[in-house]
Amino acid sequence: MGFNPPSMSFVLAVTVLNFMPNSSWDRKLDVYKKWGWSEKEVIEAFRKNPSRTRVLTQSLEKRIVPRGLFVRDLLSKGLVKKELSVQALFEASEKSFIDKLVNRYKGDVHELSEVI
Repeated sequence: MGFNPPSMSFVLAVTVLNFMPNSSWDRKLDVYKKWGWSEKEVIEAFRKNPSRTRVLTQSLEKRIVPRGLFVRDLLSKGLVKKELSVQALFEASEKSFIDKLVNRYKGDVHELSEVI
């Protein structure tokens, strides 16, 4: 992946990958590919800052997919006009995500809040 073994990012990457089965990495990589990322882009993001790519270690079913679908629907309804950062979307705590996105648009898209 292009890490420098004596660096802290190498230690973080090894730690993250050590706790993630290969099948989980592959499934997550497939999801990012469906969202338009190339394998090279996912690996590069992970290599640049493994601690900031916590999203790779999070549950697809419980966090990544529901939040992605929720924001996709907000975008399709024209409610969110600016790009959201990966951090705001996937790394935010449950409380922060609900406060900043779900509650903000609750009146506009009531049915969407049930997805989260």
